[in-house]
Amino acid sequence: MNKCIFVVEDNDAHAEIIRRCFKKCEVDLPIIRASNGEEAKNYLVDQVEISGNWLEPKLILLDIRLPRVSGLELLQDVRKHDKLSGIPIVILTSSAAEADINASYQSHASSYLVKPMNYSEYIALFQTLTRYWLGLNLN
Repeated sequence: MNKCIFVVEDNDAHAEIIRRCFKKCEVDLPIIRASNGEEAKNYLVDQVEISGNWLEPKLILLDIRLPRVSGLELLQDVRKHDKLSGIPIVILTSSAAEADINASYQSHASSYLVKPMNYSEYIALFQTLTRYWLGLNLN
């Protein structure tokens, strides 16, 4: 089955930084982006049943502050779905609030990362993220 990286990010500038970081880390998987929770839910939960040209995510990067359907709500929906429940979901958000961190892990996030403040920190984070989730981790 074909795989992708699925990025759920409503901020265009952040989505572009993420795309550039994956490119800099020489990730050769297609990157599919949803710009809100409803669009992501449609791709993940609704399209998996149709599955024609659907690319299964090898990794989902999820912001928790999203319009329409929150990232936490989406995380819970994905974790309830048998065909999606094993996909690693890494929260990548600007919130370092303890309540958000706890809620994410209680909803079975695979990891919780706070967005860096500058591009060089993003690159360093993505080098580690891609090495672990797309290299060392067996999924």
